[in-house]
Amino acid sequence: MYMATLIPDYKQLWNTMEIKQGVLLAAEQVARRISKGRLKYEEVSALAAGAVKDGSHCPWYFIGLTHLMECSLSWKKHLHNGDPLIARTVNVPIGRPKSGNPPFTWKQSAIDVIRYMDLNSPYIQWDFFLVLEKLEKYNGLGYRKHGIYSPYLWAGTNHYIKGKYVKDGKFDPEAVSSQVGCAAILRFLI
Repeated sequence: MYMATLIPDYKQLWNTMEIKQGVLLAAEQVARRISKGRLKYEEVSALAAGAVKDGSHCPWYFIGLTHLMECSLSWKKHLHNGDPLIARTVNVPIGRPKSGNPPFTWKQSAIDVIRYMDLNSPYIQWDFFLVLEKLEKYNGLGYRKHGIYSPYLWAGTNHYIKGKYVKDGKFDPEAVSSQVGCAAILRFLI
């Protein structure tokens, strides 16, 4: 089923985003920590792309942001969802990577998720707002049916107050995300 792009939403949200005062320093510090892994993220993107040479590689900062959000920047967890690398993933997506034998390296897992989600497709023309769209889709679009903007992107900004999936498929309208959202951090990465 074709899904219309959400990029117009992201443009409007980005242009009106205000990072909350108490979050500014944390977002900047996390952006610095992500930047320290830039060479690893670039290497994984290039390896996942394989023979694709047209510049459609998944941006390093997309990988860095998912590494933060899914793994708290740990090199001992699957980029897919933060499960330990000692086995295949047990949370969504279940059973990844399909090939190879555990324990997996972070690099093996990261290459698998980029390929699994087709993030190095030669048909993707990456730009800044597409990064926001892909990040939300990576985490899931479930927040939209609850009428809130995803904390995965917008926590720590004027676009998010409360409501959070506390586990896969379990939404709590009163829970508040303790993570800084990707959009606030991205402001310091680009």
